[in-house]
Amino acid sequence: MQNLKLSNEANKSSRFLCIYTKRNNNLITHTIMKQRLFSFTLCLMGILAFVFPASAETVASGTCGTNVSWTLDDAGLLTISGTGAMDDYSSTKVNSTYITTAPWGSHYADIISVVIENSVTSIGSSAFYGCSGLSSVTIPNSVTSIGYEAFNGCSGLTSIEWNAKNCADFFTYAYEHQLAPFYSIRTNISSFVFGDSVQHIPESLCYGMSNLASVTILNSVTSIGRYAFEGCSSLSSVTIPNSVTSIGNYAFNGCSGLTSVTIPNGVTSIEDYVFSGCSGLTSVTIPDSVTSIGYHAFYGCSNHMFVYLNKLSQIHITYFFRKSSQYDIIPDITII
Repeated sequence: MQNLKLSNEANKSSRFLCIYTKRNNNLITHTIMKQRLFSFTLCLMGILAFVFPASAETVASGTCGTNVSWTLDDAGLLTISGTGAMDDYSSTKVNSTYITTAPWGSHYADIISVVIENSVTSIGSSAFYGCSGLSSVTIPNSVTSIGYEAFNGCSGLTSIEWNAKNCADFFTYAYEHQLAPFYSIRTNISSFVFGDSVQHIPESLCYGMSNLASVTILNSVTSIGRYAFEGCSSLSSVTIPNSVTSIGNYAFNGCSGLTSVTIPNGVTSIEDYVFSGCSGLTSVTIPDSVTSIGYHAFYGCSNHMFVYLNKLSQIHITYFFRKSSQYDIIPDITII
């Protein structure tokens, strides 16, 4: 009997141990599962945050035209949207700094980038005056005019994306380049990108952008306005596509970094002073389509230049390469 009793007790202990162990294992298993689920949740939240980042919050908004509105978010993005023209503004002095009177003027120090959406047709005068923190701006293809001093004082603006299809010219009277929207900050611009909707490059658009190193003009462009790239002394290369049929006076005047130029086949006339002052220019290719070359078109260019042409004779081009006030002909032009 005693042995049987002991066996029963042993059996009870054994069953208890088995039950305890099973419960303990379940507890451990549940704990591990919870830890894994928590880690998975954190990982999933991280992935979702990366794929679907939290949208920026609107800091301020309002209207800036009859059918045009604006919003500024906490990331410093100012978005102009709607249809038609923006209102014109002026500048006002605030704590020794001139800033725009536009409705976002009180936030001028917070604006980092500006996007103007399609269907907006004009940018108002002094619209972004004094927005010194602005570093980039996108101009849509719908813009046909930009008001006076629109970007004056935007000292941090270095990058421009230009998509305006047929924006009005900025040059009206002799040497009034200050009418150009980026004139006051011209030496700060290092990147100027033309979109594939651009057909006309307005007069004086990139005037004096001495830090602009390269420009690519796409096949949509048919005309380059007067003074468009005058004084872009760091411009070492420029691609002029065959779609271009007109290049205005002084368009590349003073681009001393250019070493070679190929005139596209659609051009029939090289206007006055187009490449004058391009002191580094050593090679020019002139196509059969060209029938006339304007006065001093290559004035002040390299002491030795190779000119590739077919139709025009040396007599036709001699005075286009004069290099001094005495109208001396460059003696070593090579006609090919």
